[in-house]
Amino acid sequence: MNGTSERVRGAVKAVGLTALLCFVGMGGPVALAETTREQPSAAELAERAAEAAERAEQAAKEARRAAEAARRAAGQEVEAPEPPASDAEKFIKFNDRGNGGELQTSIVTYRNADGVTVDLIGAVHIGDRAYFETLNDRFPAYDSLLYELVLPEGAAPPRAGGQRQFDLDASMIGNLQVLMKQALELDFQLDRIDYHKPNFVHADLDAATFTRLQQDRNETFLDLFIKAMLNPPTQEEMAQMEQLDFMELLQAMQAPDRARQLKLLFAKQMRQMDQMTRLFDGPNGSVIIHERNNVAFEVLDKQIDAGDKHLGVFYGAAHLPHMEELLIERGFEQVGEPEYITAWDMTAR
Repeated sequence: MNGTSERVRGAVKAVGLTALLCFVGMGGPVALAETTREQPSAAELAERAAEAAERAEQAAKEARRAAEAARRAAGQEVEAPEPPASDAEKFIKFNDRGNGGELQTSIVTYRNADGVTVDLIGAVHIGDRAYFETLNDRFPAYDSLLYELVLPEGAAPPRAGGQRQFDLDASMIGNLQVLMKQALELDFQLDRIDYHKPNFVHADLDAATFTRLQQDRNETFLDLFIKAMLNPPTQEEMAQMEQLDFMELLQAMQAPDRARQLKLLFAKQMRQMDQMTRLFDGPNGSVIIHERNNVAFEVLDKQIDAGDKHLGVFYGAAHLPHMEELLIERGFEQVGEPEYITAWDMTAR
């Protein structure tokens, strides 16, 4: 049993925890009841996790051997090339300041030939209070502000700081987001964003449709997590990715400034959003990202047809690479450089 537990922990270290952080931190605030269909037994999960651990370990070894061979051939230190900063850090980035740093999300503007502008506004769903206050101040400037929120059909969005009108705690994702909020001493998006401004437009799946699509495609939260563990990154991706070290995690949890140290560790993982969200994709993308994005852009098209000229799309940063593709398909082009907003300020005080 102890050997199995070690393999399970190894699998989580290699893939699962990084994927979980990206999924919970940027995938979307969700208010859902968990599915009641039969889930795998603990023994089956342990066996799958053990297989994932072995695959991830082998991939890591092969990546290290390839990197060492390249260094020897060149006679010098050789590092895998990084993607251009404009692509890798367009929607979320971590600035290492030595004595801390910032996790930042961006606002990227696009314009079409008719002069319609669309801002993609990235979000992490737990952040500093000042982060959400900055966003609240920006939102009234849009003709319409499209937002994500999976909730029961016909339910009103929550009021910032008020009692929820639906059971967020019924959602596993919601529970994990609240847990991270508490551990990192941050605020939760649904507690701080004012969703009742007159220009706010809901642009997401309803809870029943979301659940049905996930069940039809075997993409419940547990399915996606297992899929990520059973399909670890390629050798090239593994060589480039920064894995979370459990010793560092343990040290951070014991530090006097525990919340800041944990945020520093997690921020480095969340900047790997693009690699980790690809682990959830199937042949037709995923429900959590692609299907919801498609619904959001159906709403966007309707708002533009109704005459709106300046629109914002406020979604988790993990959604934005695909949304950018959808904008380009519609004839939009990026205007200027991304504007960054600090979500987590981790500067040592």
